[in-house]
Amino acid sequence: MYEVRVYQGDSVRTMPLDAAEGMSFGEDKKCSCAFPKGSCPGASVRLLCENGVWKAECAGPVLHNGKQAQTAMVQNGDMLILNQDSHLAVQLVFRGEKPAAEIHVDGLEELLIGRADNCALQLKHR
Repeated sequence: MYEVRVYQGDSVRTMPLDAAEGMSFGEDKKCSCAFPKGSCPGASVRLLCENGVWKAECAGPVLHNGKQAQTAMVQNGDMLILNQDSHLAVQLVFRGEKPAAEIHVDGLEELLIGRADNCALQLKHR
């Protein structure tokens, strides 16, 4: 099961993503997720799943992995930035049936998060 996280300024919302239908983002009212006028001038993204592979069709100044993209293969955790100045972005996220790990933070004085083997919460994504 896939979801899309939409980052807009300081807020984040999560939306379900249907592989059969895909989803589109931009200022056009026809988009599945339409943003207010002026929030991402000329930028739009359409996420599609073809043969189990997610693809983004981008228009305008959309960034993927720090570079402007027209078409990009998108993997779990990848972010597509529609407006860097106003912090407007979408992120593809795979949600399994159960979380890979749970860490209870009650009573902890510190929690080490990172990519190293000694981290309590180890990040696998680049």
